[in-house]
Amino acid sequence: MSDESSAQPLTASMADAANSYESAPEGIRRVLETLILERGLEPGDRIGLKSDLQRGFGVAGPTIDTALKLLVSDGLVTLRRGPEGGVFVARSRPVLRLGSKQLWAKDARSLGENIELREALGSLLGVSAARAQDRDRDLLDELVSLADRLRAADISFDTQRLIWRGHRILAEVADSSTLCLIYLSLLDAAEALILEVEFPLAGIEATRERRRIDAHADLFKAVAEGDVELAREYGEIVRVVSPLGRDGHLVTVADLPPGRHQGG
Repeated sequence: MSDESSAQPLTASMADAANSYESAPEGIRRVLETLILERGLEPGDRIGLKSDLQRGFGVAGPTIDTALKLLVSDGLVTLRRGPEGGVFVARSRPVLRLGSKQLWAKDARSLGENIELREALGSLLGVSAARAQDRDRDLLDELVSLADRLRAADISFDTQRLIWRGHRILAEVADSSTLCLIYLSLLDAAEALILEVEFPLAGIEATRERRRIDAHADLFKAVAEGDVELAREYGEIVRVVSPLGRDGHLVTVADLPPGRHQGG
């Protein structure tokens, strides 16, 4: 029997667990999935008010909104309005999502397809993030900072990590929960699989890579400024100039000796 009156208290360890993820909405999403499973919650059970979750996790309103959008898209929770409203369990088992372990079992073609899918979605993600309402100001400020850092950065794997962080922010502020879910699942898998990228340091390929980095900087700045058309334009430029994943420069877990697939 469901219990629609009592809320599920959050513990400090749950908040800490959510904070261990680079993406705050993804951390909250995973913690609430675990809460539903470990407490044996059933459809109709009340998790709590959105405001309770926001305070419990110590995050801004847009962050908890994004996390709840992901859980609603998963079909795991529903939101109800009114005096007896709040966040309720929709079903008791999380959906299966694309993960790094699945990719590890596949060949390099899977990774290439992963990258091409993200490149194809990049312009849509930029537009979704640029047009979104009630965006988290701290995340937008971080996007501007990332754009500045990218313009001064050299061609390296550390720079690629900055680009990944920027795309995570785009997904967090985007107004399409479905697009956010798909993109973050692909990015989680790729980041877990790619250990290094052997970037070109001279010649035409290096020039193209510099253009790719600068195009990401332009994309992040356009999104931060809410310029939808520029976000669309720079998203397309990123797609056109991105050779990553098609030219053999990736070093993945599949390239490591047996027994070294974990821990980097």
